[in-house]
Amino acid sequence: MLAPQTSTLNGSQPARLQVSDGKGDCWIKIGTSTRATRMLRVRAALLVLGVLGTLGGTVSSAFAQQGVAPSPTPLSGATPVAAPVPPLPASEEPLAIVTSFSEKYGQAFNAAKIDDLIALWRATGTYEDETDGLVVTGHAALKEGFGNLFKDNPGLRIIANVQSVRPVTKEVLMFEGIVTTSAPESDTTVSRFEAVLVKEGNQWLLDSVKESAAVEGKAMLQNLAWLVGEWRDDNQEVSIETTVRWSSQQAFLIRAYKVRVGEEISHEGTQVIGWDAQQKTIRSWNFESDGAFGEGLWTLASGEWTIRNTLTLADGTRGSSRQILRPESADAYTVESVGRELGGVPFPSTGEIRVIRVNSESMTQVDSVPNANVPGR
Repeated sequence: MLAPQTSTLNGSQPARLQVSDGKGDCWIKIGTSTRATRMLRVRAALLVLGVLGTLGGTVSSAFAQQGVAPSPTPLSGATPVAAPVPPLPASEEPLAIVTSFSEKYGQAFNAAKIDDLIALWRATGTYEDETDGLVVTGHAALKEGFGNLFKDNPGLRIIANVQSVRPVTKEVLMFEGIVTTSAPESDTTVSRFEAVLVKEGNQWLLDSVKESAAVEGKAMLQNLAWLVGEWRDDNQEVSIETTVRWSSQQAFLIRAYKVRVGEEISHEGTQVIGWDAQQKTIRSWNFESDGAFGEGLWTLASGEWTIRNTLTLADGTRGSSRQILRPESADAYTVESVGRELGGVPFPSTGEIRVIRVNSESMTQVDSVPNANVPGR
């Protein structure tokens, strides 16, 4: 925290679409249909349900908050599935806690308010910089360090991307990310941080921050290497077939999918997942065969990925959703779509949809990628 980078962190009967959420089936009336219109109605229903492509779909969105831009990647080597802890109220979810704290910390840092910064540390808080071996412990030492830092670097500002959050207990949270530091008279720098928050009374405080050299974008994508291979999500009327592969230099994950209704292909799509070096986050870009497109921003917290999506249909209609991807093992994961809306009209959550690996050959592809984090391995 003393180095700039240590901051904030068929007939004419009404057609119905059946979707399985793993807890039971639900039916959605999609209107009277003929063979000519049925495929289009199923396409629209799938879209608003958020089950298109199952993983990130065509819906995506950028999520940003002042002083912090949570991004969707655990650092290389991070455990994709965290140890289970008792569920917390929505306002106390680990990611929400860390995001709120990081925003406060960033505001204090960027305003050079040393006393406000110190108030966010435990009395025994420790900062460590692995690049030069610097270790600073306690309020007095931290205050002196911040004072020197701001004096030597006027106008110093930071933007942090929280990339993974893992609850240890109800009162201890660990989180990691990338922080970008800039100042008028110095070069912009990027570094990696690991931090621990501890709850004392009703307040969350920093117990420790460890800073090190930043990780390259390709290394960040290794945490999604377990997706490489073939996957299937089957329902009675809809089958989604997905293939994920690396690009030639492993700079992107390329996901191609087909949606079948009966024996016919309703539509196809392509999703490209990569590292956004400017915003220091994993991002996805989605393209549908009918002209629809979208974007997604990925965040990892408590062992599950959250993909905030925005969508633009071929006719210009806008939509958004938030998808939650929960790895179960090396061969299965679930996807749930919540907060869905299309053209300003809200839609209920889908419930969990289970996706399974089609064959075991894909595991060989994953094993060929160094440090791939495969759930259950």
